[in-house]
Amino acid sequence: MALDLLKVEPHRVKAGVQGKMFLFYGGPKTGKTVTACQFDRPLLLAFEPGYNLIDGIEAVMVTSWLDMKNYIKQLKKPEVREKYNTIIIDTADLMWSLCEKFIKTQKDIEDLTDLGFGKGYRAVRDEFQEAITGLGQMGYTLVFISHAEKKDYVDSLGVSHSGITPTLDKRPKEILSGLVDVLLFRYEKKQENGGNVSTALLRGGVYGNTEIEAGSRYGEGLPVEIPFNYNELIKAIQSADEIMLSNGVQI
Repeated sequence: MALDLLKVEPHRVKAGVQGKMFLFYGGPKTGKTVTACQFDRPLLLAFEPGYNLIDGIEAVMVTSWLDMKNYIKQLKKPEVREKYNTIIIDTADLMWSLCEKFIKTQKDIEDLTDLGFGKGYRAVRDEFQEAITGLGQMGYTLVFISHAEKKDYVDSLGVSHSGITPTLDKRPKEILSGLVDVLLFRYEKKQENGGNVSTALLRGGVYGNTEIEAGSRYGEGLPVEIPFNYNELIKAIQSADEIMLSNGVQI
C-alpha cells in the first residue's frame, strides 16, 4: 500500500552498525567470518562449509537458490526478525553462482547469453539484487564475505585499475559496491619486530606498490586502517557517526 506523502517522516541515520551493509574481503582463513560472527545476534548463511571451528554460531547451509529464497521468506517473519539482527553471507561469490544456476534452470538455457541482448545477465542481476535489498529493507545488518585476488578491474565509475580486489565477478561486485556502506580489505600488516597484526583497510589507494580496492560512504570520516577486530570496527563506525553529528547530520 502506498504511503500518504504528506505523512512521510525525515529519514534519520542510525548510529552504530545496525542496519548497515558491509563487504569483508581478504585471503582465506584470515578471520573474516569469525569477526562477522561477533556482530549482534548473527545468522550465518553458509554457502561453503567454513564455520566448523566457530563455536556457538547459528548457521544454515545454502546449497541452492531455492534454499536462499526460503530463508529470505522465513526472515520476514516477526518472530525470526526478533531472533536475529545480523545476516552473514559467506561467500557472496557462491551466492551469485547459485543465483546464476537458478536462472539457467528456470529459463532452460546452458549459457546466459542464450537469451540474447543481455537478458540472461539482467535476470540474474534482478534476482540477486532483489534478495539483498529485501533483507536490507527488513532492517538486518548484512555482512558479505569474499576472497581477494590481484587482477585488472574496473571501478563503479568505469575507471580501470590493476591491484587487489574482491574475487567477485564483475556484475555482483558492481551491485554490492553500490549497496554496501563499508568495503573493507583485511590483510596481515608486518610489524617492526617481525610479527604481523590483522589489519583492515577502510579506504582504497596505493599502498607500497599495490593498489587496494576499499572504501565507505563515510569517506574521510573513517580512518585509513584499523586493527581488524569487531571492537575496533564498532569504535570506528561510532566515531564516524559522531563526525556526521558534528557536521549537522541528525542520527
